Amino acid sequence: MKKKHSAADVLEGLWIMIRAVMLFGILLTGLYLIFDMGFPFLVTIPVLAIYIVSMGAGMIRYGFHVMLHGYYEETY
Repeated sequence: MKKKHSAADVLEGLWIMIRAVMLFGILLTGLYLIFDMGFPFLVTIPVLAIYIVSMGAGMIRYGFHVMLHGYYEETY
């Protein structure tokens, strides 16, 4: 069942993408603090890469999906 596209879907999609960027910023801050304490930076690069590929890219892709196709709630 198709739902009519609305401005709320665009705002919801933008909010999902903003949350992804905020989480990315929090992670970068955490990595900076770890690096500042003398932890080897080479250990943190794979963690950052895993985050970008899995969580960040997935949330941004889902945000675009909500913006373009609408947000569907499961109804039983």
